Amino acid sequence: NRFTYLSQHAQDSKIVMLANKQLGKDTDTTTSRAEPYEEDGMWQSLISVQLGNDSNIVLPDDENITEQSDQFADFLFSTSYFSRADLSNAWLLDFTYYGSKYSEATNYEISMYAISGRKYFSPTSLSNTKFYMGADFESIDLSNVSYLDTTSFNLGVEYPFSSKDKLSLDMSFRNASATDSQFKYLAGSSSRYQLTWKHATTNGYW
Repeated sequence: NRFTYLSQHAQDSKIVMLANKQLGKDTDTTTSRAEPYEEDGMWQSLISVQLGNDSNIVLPDDENITEQSDQFADFLFSTSYFSRADLSNAWLLDFTYYGSKYSEATNYEISMYAISGRKYFSPTSLSNTKFYMGADFESIDLSNVSYLDTTSFNLGVEYPFSSKDKLSLDMSFRNASATDSQFKYLAGSSSRYQLTWKHATTNGYW
């Protein structure tokens, strides 16, 4: 489908992350978002613009060729705010927008944005254990038509039981709604419980 295409072909990790969320793939943002921040009250932003010409447009939802040529522009903007470098008590706010536009072939255009917030905290009696709760909202348009609006909530805990090992539990609820009747079959809700064990190595975690 369209998100399989984005997951496999998008050059920016933020877009791959959004596509993987729609496909139900694991997108562990607990550490990937937190690690780049080294100071309190830090902003991090990214702007990416790609321009080009496509001599044989491939529709994002399949592999059929169109023999249609057009100029395109891909735009990505992302900004994040991390209130504290210490995860024991911190807020993380994030906004990402992606758009793919053609000068004439508007039927192949994609746009999506995501807003998320997450609160980390550690009770005094469990100073080594990190808890978090968060909420996300995503909206996706395909060919200038509203595709899906998705709201999700999650709770989690991360417990280090040794200097190199930690265990995390994440519980999430997701609800997708479609305003256009042709996509109503994709609407619905789901819940997920994920237990992860991470072991530290010299190159990161496995």
